[in-house]
Amino acid sequence: MKKIFFFLIASLIFLSCDFINNKVNNTSDISREEVLEKFEKNFPQFFEENIVDLTNYKKSKIQGFQEGAFVIKSTDGPQVLYFLISNDGNYFIFNPEIIDVSGPSMNEKKLNEIDLDSTPYRGNKDSKIVIVEYSDFQCPACKYAAEEILPVLKREEYINKIAIYYKHMPLSFHDWAKKAASFSSCININYGNESFWKVHDIIFKNQSIITSDKFIDNLRIIIEKNSEDDFAICYDEYQKDKYLSRVEKSIKEAKKLGLNSTPSFVINGYIVKGADLVKIIDAIEYFSR
Repeated sequence: MKKIFFFLIASLIFLSCDFINNKVNNTSDISREEVLEKFEKNFPQFFEENIVDLTNYKKSKIQGFQEGAFVIKSTDGPQVLYFLISNDGNYFIFNPEIIDVSGPSMNEKKLNEIDLDSTPYRGNKDSKIVIVEYSDFQCPACKYAAEEILPVLKREEYINKIAIYYKHMPLSFHDWAKKAASFSSCININYGNESFWKVHDIIFKNQSIITSDKFIDNLRIIIEKNSEDDFAICYDEYQKDKYLSRVEKSIKEAKKLGLNSTPSFVINGYIVKGADLVKIIDAIEYFSR
């Protein structure tokens, strides 16, 4: 599988500006079903003993293209292949590195689509800078964000002028991420904001030793080793509908905002995808002016 990915990416890496310019005037849109058909026809090696699905398919910010991700499920585990496809369906670009140099801009419409009621937060709730992180407890990049980016944002020069909120976006191919999201929602509702952040830190710190089949047993042992708090309610009730529904609502909200990866940060409506500290700090400084 890895060899196929490498060959495919290597064969498509040399793209010219002329290619982009020649295709932007194409206005027809290829359907989701047609994309899957073209992918299977031209790259049949991905369908040999694998299950291929298409997710987050939508119009790209780059004129003349659609974008999405193929989820390829094999015995080696799931892999995600991001792509752009020209509107006429004749050109694929795989795993593109798209660099947005337009800079931060306030998007109140997106900000107003986010429900922050009872959402755990750090910082100054009255701040004019609102940062909302959409995260997945099983995601390695989210672990990096929790352990490397959040501590920077908690420094004195930033924490008093921002409010940073945590929302759930467990990815479908992470087998215990939704359980962790539901458990931490239970913690937040029943034990409060500070307890949520304690559990948040503990889960990310121990991400590598948590398993789906023994999730709650793993978590109980880990928390008892790292905290004196008693979270008995949530060990028993974390999978109740009222917690799962909060997680599902957060996932739907993220999709509505156009988010398809974790972590994603929405800063006053400006989206930063990935654990990109430089872009986050740039946005904070820009909106602080």
